[in-house]
Amino acid sequence: MTKAELYQKACMLPLLPGVYIIRDKSDTIIYIGKAKRLRIRVSQYFREGVPHDNKVSQMIAHAYAFDVIVCQSEFEALVLEASQIKAHTPKYNILLKDDKGYSYIKVTREAWPRLSFVLQKEEDDAEYIGPYTSSFAARQMAETALDAFLLPRCSKRFPQDIGKGRPCLNAHIGKCMAVCSGKISCENYNQAVKNAVHLIRYGKKDILKTLNERMLEASDRLEFETAALLRDQINAITKVTAGQKVVVEPEVEMDVVALAGTPSSVCAAVLRFREGRLTDKREFLFHDTADIAAVREEFLPRYYLDDEQIPKIIAVDELPPDSEALQQALNEKRGSEVQLYVPQRGDKAHLVEMAHTNAVERLARESGRYAREEKLLDEMAQVLGLSKPPRTIESYDISNWGDGTSVCGMVTFRDGKPYKAGYRKFRMKTVLGTDDYASLAETVSRRAAEYEKYAALAAQGQGSDNYFGQKPDLLLMDEPYGQMDIKLRFYLEDEVVRLWKETGSTVLFITHNIEEAVYLAERILILSNKPTTIKEDFKVDLPRPRDVTSPEFTKIRQYVTDQIKWW
Repeated sequence: MTKAELYQKACMLPLLPGVYIIRDKSDTIIYIGKAKRLRIRVSQYFREGVPHDNKVSQMIAHAYAFDVIVCQSEFEALVLEASQIKAHTPKYNILLKDDKGYSYIKVTREAWPRLSFVLQKEEDDAEYIGPYTSSFAARQMAETALDAFLLPRCSKRFPQDIGKGRPCLNAHIGKCMAVCSGKISCENYNQAVKNAVHLIRYGKKDILKTLNERMLEASDRLEFETAALLRDQINAITKVTAGQKVVVEPEVEMDVVALAGTPSSVCAAVLRFREGRLTDKREFLFHDTADIAAVREEFLPRYYLDDEQIPKIIAVDELPPDSEALQQALNEKRGSEVQLYVPQRGDKAHLVEMAHTNAVERLARESGRYAREEKLLDEMAQVLGLSKPPRTIESYDISNWGDGTSVCGMVTFRDGKPYKAGYRKFRMKTVLGTDDYASLAETVSRRAAEYEKYAALAAQGQGSDNYFGQKPDLLLMDEPYGQMDIKLRFYLEDEVVRLWKETGSTVLFITHNIEEAVYLAERILILSNKPTTIKEDFKVDLPRPRDVTSPEFTKIRQYVTDQIKWW
């Protein structure tokens, strides 16, 4: 049958739930799907002018006939679809193949042995601990042992490279015993490796007792360097084997699922939490598709209804269209109620972000530089609470010339890469002398005026490809009002608010002035002391214009002040 004939046949289908089965010329089943309304869903495949991604387009090109099975409910259709896909494994349905395989921890047999995580055994003389069914667990165990006993991760060979060059950064930050410095004996190093293997095989309890005894003995013998090394190992073991924090209730079984995509692939990441801790991670790659929603709709029932253990809670980044039917199917298979939902705030929402980051990371490893840039933009969007990644970013800096004049440079990034066609220089017209803050104020005002000019022309049908006709998604401002007098600072703060409202661009504003932060911000990110992390992230829910003397304003200002105290 031709595509037009298939479309005519699809238009005759009922507006009822069911399963559709698409076959090629050899009568082989190439795709099985479900639909809430068969006519609408199936006709979309064969209607002219409907865009599809590569995978769906290939399926349509090979489609020759289709059958349907009408069901009584969407739930019945979902269960039937899962069983049919399992029975026939059609070519164009997603294949649930993750990166799992047996993994090992390798310990080389040499004078200075090395410990590492590997995906397979080799025909060599090394000792292999395993196999582990979870590569995630094996990798985590190897990392824990390396951290606990300060073992080297570098490519240096010992003893050949001992005394050659300076110790690396890991040694300076206390994550390596610095064998390359020549201060660690072969005996002490081998004992550390032996202890690391013991930790992997038996846990921390016995090894901590042994190390404490050896530390006291070394101290009694006045071998203070050895005692100090053992002390550092004890502290490191205590720190790294404290384990991952319990992030959910210990009695709760929970999976966290999130998807991410590039123009050619989609990745689904599943984090499994048991007894409150992360126990496993699974990642599934689907090529030749960019339709995250379609993959999610097919992936969730396939994953959980195809012989997968169903936890009590499944937290997802977004619910599929058939979430009610899926909920019913999950409840029936588990034999008790399953909570399928999208967490909006708190720890579980952060875990969903974590799963999404893992999906993005896997795409980055798969796709290279492009995915890496997408990943960074995606992470930036998550941190800043943006609805989508910032495709266009502008940043400004002032340069003062020797003749007393100033120039402001505008640097533009598009899709994570420098966009030199958007670079500009602004010579100051109103600022006399050296005044970085006034120069920056003039520059931003002129930039906004240019955008308004080209936007007005576009509204009149006079479009232009001039870069100034576009507005940035993100504007970076680093303490622009730091040394201004109060009157000018208040004026420019109100100007920033006005421009923000008019353009809709996001402004990332860095400041040490707490009152300024509360006055300007929709969200405030409080950074910790070094090593810097986001200590607090909260919304400023105050009406505009804001009254700095109001009790609500004072309350938020005091709260921010309390959060930044480190004494």
